Amino acid sequence: MSLTTYTVTHDGCDVAVIDLDPADPATMNAIREMVSFWIGHEERLEEAGGDWIVCWLKMLARFILRNNHLPHDQEGWVNLDGTYATFRVTFWEGWSFDDRLTEVKACR
Repeated sequence: MSLTTYTVTHDGCDVAVIDLDPADPATMNAIREMVSFWIGHEERLEEAGGDWIVCWLKMLARFILRNNHLPHDQEGWVNLDGTYATFRVTFWEGWSFDDRLTEVKACR
């Protein structure tokens, strides 16, 4: 087993750090299943240059940014704590948005 560590960033900030074994068939099968589960995966995969791992990592970052948590027991995702296949999220940063910083201006 040879783990590779990936760091996913958004706007210069770390969103998640993931360890996975790209040579492990179970890991790659799980990643392909998660990517393929969602509508529009062909376009996302093409945008990722055909790289399943990059495509999945971008999907994971998008999920974290939108939901402020890791997917857990949710449709289309496997557990990311290392219990399934050889990959796990070792760090993730939740984001929250402060509505008090939102301004509304009338435009004419």
